[in-house]
Amino acid sequence: ASDEFDLVWLAEVFEHVKNVYGLQRELRRIVKPGGRMIITTPNSSFWLYHLAGMVGVTPAQIQNPDHQYFFSLADVRRLFPAAQIYGFFPYNVIKIRISHAVGFLSPSFVIVDKMNQGL
Repeated sequence: ASDEFDLVWLAEVFEHVKNVYGLQRELRRIVKPGGRMIITTPNSSFWLYHLAGMVGVTPAQIQNPDHQYFFSLADVRRLFPAAQIYGFFPYNVIKIRISHAVGFLSPSFVIVDKMNQGL
C-alpha cells in the first residue's frame, strides 16, 4: 500500500535493478511522509576504479557480474536530489563517515532520503 512504511533500507540492491528510476518511484510511493529511505550502493567512481581504468579495466569487470547499473555521485544525485549522501574513508581498519569528496574517496554510497511531510 502507499505510505505504508516508516523506513525502507536497501543494502547493495539498487545496482542489481535494471529500472532504477522505477524502483526509486516505488520506494517513494510506499514510504510514509516523514519516513526515510536508507540505501547503499557501490561507487563506480571510487579512486581505485580510476586506477583500474588506466589499464583498461572497467567497474563492470571488477564488481559483481549481476550488477545492472554502475553509479557515480552524479547518478545518485539525479535519483535522490534531496538526499544526504555519505561515504566512509578510510575503509579498511577505521571507518570515518565523510560527506565531502565521497564520489572519489568512498567505495560505497550511503544515501539517506527523508520523505517530505504532505507529499
